This record gives sequence, structure tokens and C-alpha cells, in this order.
Amino acid sequence: MKLKKFLRGILLLLLILSVSTLCGCLPSVELNERAIVQAIGIDIDENTGEFLISLQIYTPQGGQSSTEGEQQNAAILESSGATVTEAVQNATLKQGKSIFYGHNRVIIIGEAAAKNGLEPVMSFFNGNGQSRLNTGVLIAKGSACEILKTRMSQGVLPAQALESMADNSRENGKIIDVTYLDIAKAFENETDDAVIPAIAVNSDEENSSDTGSEGQQIPNETSQSIEMSGTAVFQDGKLAGYLNEEETRGLMWLRGDVKKTIMVASTDRITSFSVEIYKTSADLTCETTSVPYTYLLTAHLNGSIRDITLKDEDILLNDADYEAMEQMLCRIVEKEVLAAVDKTVIRYNADVLQLGNRLWQKDVAAWSRVRDQFPQELSQITVNCQITADIDRIGLETHEQGKE
Repeated sequence: MKLKKFLRGILLLLLILSVSTLCGCLPSVELNERAIVQAIGIDIDENTGEFLISLQIYTPQGGQSSTEGEQQNAAILESSGATVTEAVQNATLKQGKSIFYGHNRVIIIGEAAAKNGLEPVMSFFNGNGQSRLNTGVLIAKGSACEILKTRMSQGVLPAQALESMADNSRENGKIIDVTYLDIAKAFENETDDAVIPAIAVNSDEENSSDTGSEGQQIPNETSQSIEMSGTAVFQDGKLAGYLNEEETRGLMWLRGDVKKTIMVASTDRITSFSVEIYKTSADLTCETTSVPYTYLLTAHLNGSIRDITLKDEDILLNDADYEAMEQMLCRIVEKEVLAAVDKTVIRYNADVLQLGNRLWQKDVAAWSRVRDQFPQELSQITVNCQITADIDRIGLETHEQGKE
């Protein structure tokens, strides 16, 4: 017995010694040998079918402090390949550094690549161990490379400015919050389709009255800026079309994504009023489980008046005026919701509201019967609305509204 214990101890010691000689670490790479990617642009050449990759690389300028924004700390590295992976590999060969994606802030997909389909893009990032699931994703109306090359003055890094722009628009109810993880989930679900915020380059001509030495008019200078531009809707992984700002907010009401926003309207006694919506609740449920499918959106808004212009300066606001304003807000929400449903579900035939999943939650047996034909029956869906709103009555008792 003692001999067996002794032999077991020897074998255990040998095993520990053998394992300790193995190296389980990845090869170390010096920081100056890495190309730190801040943003990735993916386009496709419609003539050749090749993927065009634009990598915004962090390149700090010597002696530049973090507060200096005149000189951007980024360079654009471009390459191409038959696949996204080959294009990225070719980019590595061009500059000789190890490409690091761990700090990537945003993925921008060009319009042509989006129409071609998201599957090649998803395949690349799914197989890349450095990909971050919370990385923001945008669709470029045009070229992703053009977006990355447009000079932006906000922040030290252009990618940081893009990220801040998206965050600000999201906070104000302008765009939907979409990460790479959200798109991956939509791909995994057999009925869900993806929506992604859209971005575009806006070219503005600056007027100039200067003339040349011979009296000729000097051509106007063109400045470029970047702006959020609605929402891209995908059907079966391919770009189907876009939503404008109102339709985007309608989609956000349906998905419960509006946290706060500003709404402007008018009534019979009020020329215009602005309300800051600071609290919302929304629930979209399936009502009927056979054609024609019916869904119900129940939503409630809480808001505060920010400014108001009365049609008569002698008007004193009362409860009836507040009720009229609340009813007007509800009508605006319903209008935006129905516009979003008409564009996404009816026209694009895209399930961006998890309608199939909601039907399954309502009746598992019914979903089992209709799941195969459900995507083709999306055009026979109706969404009804029950919207309520409360505007703070602060100041009503003092009858000061409308007075200077």
C-alpha cells in the first residue's frame, strides 16, 4: 500500500513538472509594433465584388497633448481582398504591424456592402477573438471609407467623434442603440431582422463674394460634415431601405427604446409648445394568433413643458389646455408608430419588432402552426395603439403661462 502511494506521488510530481514546461501564453507584441484600430470601414467594389477595407489607425502626433484637436491622431489604411479576412490580411502586409482590434470603437458598413448582405461581415468578426460585442455599428449612405476620411473636429480621434455623435443622437431619441451583439442576436433568431443607424456625409457650399484679380468669381468652397441619417432596415440580412427621423422614433416607441426626447406640437389655443419627454413605458403584445395578426402597443409618456407660444397673450392655461396638449402628443406618437410599421413590416417585409417571438410567447401551439409561412404573412399585420401622456402641471395654479 505504501509503495502504491509512493508511486502515485512520483507520477503526480512528474506530471506537474512536465506541464510547467509548457508555454500557454501568446507571443508578446510591443505597443509600437501594433496598429491600434479605432474604426473599421467595410465597402464592396460593385464591379469586381472585392471587399474594400478602411482601417482608422491610432497614430499619436509627437508632442501633441490630449486637448489639441487641430491635428488628428489617426491615419487611414486601405486594402482589398476577395473576402473580408483577406482584405484585412493585405492591410497587415502593407504596413507591417500587428493589427489590434481590442480598442475598436465603431464598425461602418458601406451601402453597397450592406445591400450585398451582412453575412460576410458577421463571419469575419465572429471568427476574430479581439472583436468586442459592444462595438457600435453604423451603415454609411454611400462609402464607409468616405465617412472615415471626412475630417471631424470633435475629440482627439475621429472615431471618438463618431461615437459621441451616435451617443448624443441616441440620448435624444434620434437613433436606435445597436451594437454588434444586437446584430448577432438577430442573425441567430429565425424570424428577427436587424436595424442599424445610418450615417451620411453632408456637403455644404460656403458662399463667397470674393473675385479674382481679373474679376472672375472664385468658386465656392465646399465643406463636409457628418450627420446621423435615420435607420437602415434589413430583410433576411440584406439592406432593404431606410427610415427617416420620424419613422425611426416611431420604431423606437414600438421597441421601448425612447428614454427622452423633445416633442413639438400645437393646439387650437396654442401656436406651438415644446415638451421634454423624460420618462416612458411601452409594451407591444400579440392580440390574435392567426391571419390577420393584430398587435397592441400600450405606451405612456411623462413630460415637462419647455417653451410655449399662445395664440392670444390674454390666454391663461387651464386643465383643458393641458389635456389638449397631452392628446396631441399621443396623436404624434401614434402617427410615428404607424408610419414605422408601414415602412418596416408592410413595405420592407422585415420583422424588426420581434413579432414572431411575441406570437410564440402568446401561443406556442399557434406559432408552431404558422412559423413556416409567418415571414410571408407580415404584410397582414395590424398594430393598434393605446397611448397616454401626462404633462407636468407646474405653474398652472399661478396662471403665469403665456405671460412675460
